[in-house]
Amino acid sequence: MNGVIVAEPIVIADEGSHLLSITSTGSAKVVITSSGIVRVSDIINNGGVNGAITVGTSAVEAKVSTSRLPNRKLLTIFHNGTKNLYFGYSNAVTPSNGTQLFKNTLVSFPVGDGTSVWLISDTAGQDVRITEGA
Repeated sequence: MNGVIVAEPIVIADEGSHLLSITSTGSAKVVITSSGIVRVSDIINNGGVNGAITVGTSAVEAKVSTSRLPNRKLLTIFHNGTKNLYFGYSNAVTPSNGTQLFKNTLVSFPVGDGTSVWLISDTAGQDVRITEGA
């Protein structure tokens, strides 16, 4: 591959003084090719966690532990239960305003550790499998 791998923050400016700051942090890699194309790769590179949670008629945050995985980049939810399951982005999610996940469905969310995804069911005791990758 022709290009330069950037390990420190850089600033790129064109003739119109339009600035673009680029920082390489964690597993994010910034590459500027010989033709001037900037490419960024941000991958799961620090492992992850997985677990099972039980979802009922009160909203539950989709996370494996008591807090979200630090530097999380990916969240997956597998509906392993038998009844209706819904998700939303606040703890105010309900079966009537959430998005339904059908049983035996896996969804992936490219979300950071600052974003919450909440689950709720209209029936108690739904088995849900969660993974978080960083």
